[in-house]
Amino acid sequence: TNSDGTDDDNFVIMEVDTVRPKIKVESNKLALAAETEAVITFELSEESNNFVQTDVIVAGGKLSNWTHSETNSRVYTAVFVPEENSTAPGRIGVASSQFTDAAGNLNQDGLENDNQLEITIDTVIPTILSAQLYGPDDTGFSSTDGLTDVSTPRTVSYTHLTLPTNREV
Repeated sequence: TNSDGTDDDNFVIMEVDTVRPKIKVESNKLALAAETEAVITFELSEESNNFVQTDVIVAGGKLSNWTHSETNSRVYTAVFVPEENSTAPGRIGVASSQFTDAAGNLNQDGLENDNQLEITIDTVIPTILSAQLYGPDDTGFSSTDGLTDVSTPRTVSYTHLTLPTNREV
């Protein structure tokens, strides 16, 4: 019988997890041009059974190919594709209270630098409004073949050329 209340079987030791998980968001590219994409990595501080793509806030593009790592249960990846014909930055982040750890603690991220990122986007395609091209294919034999201008061979002139910044021609 237990009469004094101090026996070992009178106590229960419980581990209580009150640590709220966090997330780190990274990209393999911080600048995107037309027809390019970036791989976004989401690394959680603890495992979660309910972190999903809809927990991620995305602006300036779309996420696709959502994947949960087979080798690290705390890592997820997705592909970010920027909006077409845009110079608005891409933004990707995760707000607080979007997912939980195994103990049910909601993530606590707020506006920290490591749980959001900004990607420079320039997907505006260069536009040439008019061009006259005469070059090595200029035979000099005809002024009606579309290749020849016998009066001005091998010259290039642009009436208007618009190029986005940070592009090479």
